Parts: sequence; structure tokens; C-alpha cells
Amino acid sequence: MVNKKLTNQVFNQMMLQNATTLRRAIIDKVLSSSRDINYECQYPDVITPQDYRDMYEREGVGTRVVQIFPEESWNVQPKISDNDTSSESTWDKEWAAISDKHNIFHYLYRLDVLSGIGSYGALLIGIDDGEQLNEPIEGIDPVTGVATRGSTVTRKITYLKPFDASMITIKETEKNVTSPRYSYPVQYGLKINGAEVVVHWTRILHVADNRDASDVYGVPRMQTVYNRLLDIRKTLGGSGEMFWKGGFPGYAFTISPERTTALSESEKEAFKDEVANYMNGLQRYFALSGMEAKSLAPQVADPTAHFTTQIKAIAITLGAPYRVFLGTEEAKLAGAQDTRAWLRRITKRQNVYLTPLMLRPFINRLMDMKVLKPLDEFNVEWPVLDSLDEETAAKVLELKTKALASYVNSGVDSLIPPLEYFVEIYGMDQDRAMAMVKAMKKWVDDTVGGDDGDIRPDEDDAAETQASD
Repeated sequence: MVNKKLTNQVFNQMMLQNATTLRRAIIDKVLSSSRDINYECQYPDVITPQDYRDMYEREGVGTRVVQIFPEESWNVQPKISDNDTSSESTWDKEWAAISDKHNIFHYLYRLDVLSGIGSYGALLIGIDDGEQLNEPIEGIDPVTGVATRGSTVTRKITYLKPFDASMITIKETEKNVTSPRYSYPVQYGLKINGAEVVVHWTRILHVADNRDASDVYGVPRMQTVYNRLLDIRKTLGGSGEMFWKGGFPGYAFTISPERTTALSESEKEAFKDEVANYMNGLQRYFALSGMEAKSLAPQVADPTAHFTTQIKAIAITLGAPYRVFLGTEEAKLAGAQDTRAWLRRITKRQNVYLTPLMLRPFINRLMDMKVLKPLDEFNVEWPVLDSLDEETAAKVLELKTKALASYVNSGVDSLIPPLEYFVEIYGMDQDRAMAMVKAMKKWVDDTVGGDDGDIRPDEDDAAETQASD
């Protein structure tokens, strides 16, 4: 006798197996090369340094992606000095002379741009040491990178040349696992005037932005938005082609129903001449015999929405406000909150990337090369970026004025003296608050004849005592 329960179990297993097989077939079909989104949209699986270079040179939005952070970061120049703040030291004067003579910040800005095209960049520092470029600089240990610094400046910069990754080949890396430079480049191949020149690492400032898992290679600035850049190229290229083909109306030519014979050879040649004269000349009519011409409706669509969508996706990926990414005039319309967030990001880039990974290594290398007098410590100070536009600054000033008026008129000074109010609540520094208190007391004395008023006569003495304590 057949076990009905067992039969149902076998049937259910067969149904489950068939369903699984069907689902797997569907998934395999969806994930096949014919349905792969990169394959369908012609997005490359591998992007070469030359691909990035071509996109940078040929696609304006790609240029903007690479340049936006360097442009915003180098809109101001940092002040570089030694720790002697009392006066301009000899070292400060030497640095200022070298910076002005060789336009240092100009080359560092170019290096910042070029290093973002691919995964890294390099600055070739030429000096007058009389050695070949493939030889290490005397005084710098080629394995450890430790320099024997002297006190006399004996060398000079002869030239500076920045390169992007498409012009560089790392020919050799440090194999010694005990070296601080383990896995770093030892020899570079630089393309100069169409030929490859081998250069030792001591003559190179290696720069990599957006470092992730490597200190040698960064993430190219265009990598995360490369597909969007390709979409923009398709959109704009298709827009131009669409207008070229659809902006000028096409015509359909048909033989009149009354005609019973085909066109003769002479009629065909006359017809071709008529069309050529209309398309290429100033003739604005067709002289046709036994034929009719019908205008075709042009098919032209506005690409603005598609282009804007791609630009917004790029701005979101980069973390840049949309209007700031579009340019200077549009940036003026950006919201105050967006502007402040953007400037905080630029300030962070200056302090976290440019200062420790570009400026300090460059200046230290000049001191190691004996181009600049060795110094144990030096300061790099970027100007504070003003994050308030005129409208926002006016609103802040209005609120502060109202707060001060409310403090004066409410009699709160009996609970919180002016000095404490200015420092603890208003946010002034101690010296400025004391100056305000003295100015207020003088105004009260001159105006009301020395009465207590809102400011007690001993307020300035108490302020000075508090400051000294």
C-alpha cells in the first residue's frame, strides 16, 4: 500500500526544487552580461590613468570635479614662519625669498590639481647638486629617508615640475620591511618631452589625495562620479546630435499618384540638383515635376532636466553644495548653512591634508636638500575663512544689539555685572570686555556727571583685579 504522507512529501520536495531551479534561472538571466548595468550603459570596468586624463582634458565637468577642492583651498595662502613670533626671523626671510622667486604656491596648487586626476601626483624638485636625477641626494639616507642636516644653505632650486599619474611610472619600491619607507617608491619614471627620465625618490615630492588603504595611492577625484561624467557626455553629445538632425526639418518625397512611370535618369539628376541647392545653397524652394515634398516634424527635446540631475548627483557625491559646484556666480545664491558647511570642509582639508601631507613634507624636503636652513619646528597658519555672507552677518549683528539692549534695559546688571555678561554670555575675550566696561563707565561719567547709573564707579578696578587674578 502506498504511503500517502510520503507521496505528498516527495511531491512537495519536487515542487520546491522546481521553484528553486526556476528562480535560479531567472536570477542568472538578470545577472548575465546582457543585463549587467555597466555593460548596458557602457561603463568601463577598469579606468586607466589615461582615461582620467582624457576625461579631465575633454569634459568640462570632469575638469571641475578635479579642480573644485584645490581652487577653494588655495583661494587663500597660508602663512609659514618659525616659532619666533616677536619679529620676522632670518628663516622667515629666506623662505619668503625662495617662495617669491620660484612661485612656490603656484606649483603646489598645480600639484594639488594634477594629483587628483589619477591616484597620485609628483613634484620634481630640481637642485644644483651636480648629480643625475636617478641618483639620491647627498645627505639623505635613501633607505630610511633620514637626513643629515647642516646649518649652511649650499644649494638652490633650479626648477619645479608637477606631474599627474598618467605621466609617471613607479619603477621600483622599497623592499626592506624594516625601513620606514617600506613599500614606498624608490625610482620613478617621468615622461618629460616625450621621453622617460628615471628619477630617485629624494628628488620627488609624492602627493596622494583621498587616501584610503594606501599611503602611496589615493582615490582619483573622478572615480566615484566617473559614470555620471559619462552620462553627461552622452546627454550633451546626444543633445547636439539631436539638434543637428532635428533642428533642420527633414523632407519626405513621394511620386504623385497620377504618374505611371518611374523617374528617368535625367529626372533623377535634376531632382538631386534641386535637393543639393536647397540643402547647401540659398535656394528656398523645390522645383519638382511629378513629385511631392512633405516636411517632417522635428524631434528635439530639452536636455536640461537630465543634465541637472547628473550635476546634482555629482555634487552630492563630492559633498559640495550644488550652487557652489556650478561656479562663483551661482555660489553667491547658496544658502548660508550650506556655505558654512562647505567652508568648514575646506578648512578641514587645509589642516588635515594640505598642511601635514603637502606643505610640511615639501618644506622639510627643502631643508633636507640644504636649500633652506634646517629648523626643528615651523608654523603653518591658514587664514580663517569667513563663513558669514553680508545678509547673515547683518542678522547676527541685529540679534546681538537686541540682546545687549535687553540686558541694559532689564536691570539684569544687578545680577550679572557687565564684565561677566560680556565674557561669559556675550562671548567676548577678557581684554575686549574690559575695554567695553571702561568705555561704558566713561560715557556714563561724561553724560550723567559721575552717578552710578548702570555702571558702578569701581567696575573698572574690579575688572582689572579679576583679570590679574
